[in-house]
Amino acid sequence: MLWFSVGRLLTGADTAFKQQRLKAWQPILTPKTVLPTLFIVAFIFAPIGGLLIWGSSLVSEISFDYTECENLQGSQSNASLNWSPLPSNKYTYRLKAGSDNIDPPSPRYAYIPDTGLSDPSNQRQCIVEFNIPIDLQAPVFFYYGLTNFYQNHRRYVKSLNSDQLQGKYVSPSSLNNSDCDPLGAAGPFGNISIYPCGLIANSIFNGPFPLLSFSPGTALNSDIRYILHTHAPELE
Repeated sequence: MLWFSVGRLLTGADTAFKQQRLKAWQPILTPKTVLPTLFIVAFIFAPIGGLLIWGSSLVSEISFDYTECENLQGSQSNASLNWSPLPSNKYTYRLKAGSDNIDPPSPRYAYIPDTGLSDPSNQRQCIVEFNIPIDLQAPVFFYYGLTNFYQNHRRYVKSLNSDQLQGKYVSPSSLNNSDCDPLGAAGPFGNISIYPCGLIANSIFNGPFPLLSFSPGTALNSDIRYILHTHAPELE
């Protein structure tokens, strides 16, 4: 069967805007126009790059990877440590310019599987002993790095209680029935709220470094105003 249809062709208004006939500048790239532009950009950014390289050369960075610490032979206490040398591929010394001839001693580390402390976060300890061969000028920053530690699951991201973080009281039963579950409340009867509750607050990497002292002001003002003043009747 053969068939055909007759219809009306819909077109927009015959204007330069709708028909894409607006005037436009279409530059023609030639060596006479491109090369001066490249030289001008290089003239501007080359000194900036030189200043950045000079500034980074004044920074000293020391890093240690103690991931395999728990595989070491355990020590009984801090008084009798079984030291092991840290492998050369597990630490780096990047000293500032002018200190390249300094050869610092190799760091070593030891592992205590059970310190006997009641705090679970301090029951296992990894002690790293290292030498800082030069004087570090203030400010000195301390960082820790993690690999393969992903926290982008939808349930994980939602695992918090906004009212609790704002300092409002939330009952343990409400926390157990909220997005904080299964870390909403604890205790033998589930009647003690976890502050702060949820997977986010209770699974973030926590590596205490007791030999370091931090200046006041490291806590966020929002944490001081709200989280540290949360009212918890069941703990009173």
